[in-house]
Amino acid sequence: MGRRRGAGSERTAKRVSRGTIQRLVPDRGFGFIQADGEKQSLFFHRTSVEKVAFEDLKEGDFVEFEVQRDQRRDRNHAVNIRPAERPEPSAAPQPQSRPRPRPALGRIYTGWQADAIRAERSELYRRRSTSGLDSSDASRSSR
Repeated sequence: MGRRRGAGSERTAKRVSRGTIQRLVPDRGFGFIQADGEKQSLFFHRTSVEKVAFEDLKEGDFVEFEVQRDQRRDRNHAVNIRPAERPEPSAAPQPQSRPRPRPALGRIYTGWQADAIRAERSELYRRRSTSGLDSSDASRSSR
């Protein structure tokens, strides 16, 4: 008598979870799911998909599944995968974002404007340093 197919993956207690399909390998018939609140992704095979065809799944789809321990490989994997609705955002009020503080000059310059301002400022600093006056001497002489 031969070994039954799937006899190595003894079924143990399952728990229902939700997550997002992280990666699909359609030509090989498997993929990975990133479970909500978990660090590691879970492997799943095309035969574990229910209610929709494996080909209809896309990366980023939200799914509900059960986690099962594979005794042979000593790892968890996802089974009984089915599409799920994304949870509604909580009704708790979101904190108001504070406006970004404005720079002292009142405007942020980018691109060619920033280059022109930098060139003008460097020219002023160069003139100050060659004239031999520091900022305190320059303010006294202008009085």
